[in-house]
Amino acid sequence: MKSRLILLVLVAIMCCTSNVNAFSSVEETSANTTTNVPMKGEFSQRGSRRATEPDIPVVVYINNDKIYIEFTRAVDAFNLSIDGDLEVTGGVAQLGQVFVFSLEGYEAGEHLLEVLNPLGGSVYGEFTTE
Repeated sequence: MKSRLILLVLVAIMCCTSNVNAFSSVEETSANTTTNVPMKGEFSQRGSRRATEPDIPVVVYINNDKIYIEFTRAVDAFNLSIDGDLEVTGGVAQLGQVFVFSLEGYEAGEHLLEVLNPLGGSVYGEFTTE
């Protein structure tokens, strides 16, 4: 009976501690502004086969002065450009791989991010810098 009481007290302490940590991480992340960049297009590397939903292998977001391009699946070959300037040529990406680029050198305004494959498919999204 004592061991159950001690175990219950330990579990209660662990729960309270994890909740405190969860709240502090929410406060820390609220100071950083993360903006998703909606992507459009069709990237398919499978030839002419069309899926019911567009093949968009990346999730793109901006946090402070950096843009993050995260691959949601492996990609055999791709080029990545911002405003037509190639940032990556002949790239290969693994599932979950993230490419990070600084936006410090870009003028304030609208910009175009493109991820292209050798078969002619591309996905693109527009984002704004201040």
